[in-house]
Amino acid sequence: MFFKIHQAKLSLKIYSLDMPIIVDYARLQHRYIVLGAEMKLVWILCLFLIGIHTSASAEKINVVKDKNEFGGITAQVTYSPGEPFHDQGIAELIGHMNGKHRIIKLETVYNEAFAKQLLKAKTIEYYDENENKIIQLEEFFTDQYSALFGIARQVTRYDENGKTMQLEKFYTAAWTKKRGITRTLAFYNSSGQLVKKEEFKTGPPPDNDSKVKTITYYDGKGKLLKTEIYDPKGNLKTISP
Repeated sequence: MFFKIHQAKLSLKIYSLDMPIIVDYARLQHRYIVLGAEMKLVWILCLFLIGIHTSASAEKINVVKDKNEFGGITAQVTYSPGEPFHDQGIAELIGHMNGKHRIIKLETVYNEAFAKQLLKAKTIEYYDENENKIIQLEEFFTDQYSALFGIARQVTRYDENGKTMQLEKFYTAAWTKKRGITRTLAFYNSSGQLVKKEEFKTGPPPDNDSKVKTITYYDGKGKLLKTEIYDPKGNLKTISP
């Protein structure tokens, strides 16, 4: 338990600095597991394409869609306790292929034990269909994590060189009620430095559902340049310093 709390405190510090590497330590640590599962999923999907039945496999395989929005099939592979991938943390993989039989979107659902350790329940990776590079990572956090930090979901977008260019965080209803923040969006330059941050908040009573936006600009070296505050109607109200 001490390790998890310490891990969470480290994450809190990273979040407060708006660093794009949040939770990536866990992603890197276990990336080899997902890579292995991805390769196996591709193999399974290829077997489906040429009509070979895989009943010898222990996995539960299901074609969710014969033709998805990317022009290919979507297949779901479920792993049960005792199977290698489940024992290494993966409960389910859902692969979305394009018409060229490349995975464009890969959903990874973690089993309960691994989710508690990783503090994430699910991830969705999006790939460039031409070069097979990851262009977006979507992370869904556990209730435990969300209760601590208020973040339910996070989206990281990458440039063509694989560097983080945007980091978007979506907050829980409970956190929004307490702090007023609904969403934040951070922008980074090619050196990985924060250059702009947009913060969306609930509006003042009685129009609580209206959004108030604050935009903060940085020089790319950590120095604050200016802050703009907009009212619920989108009118610029304040500029500082």
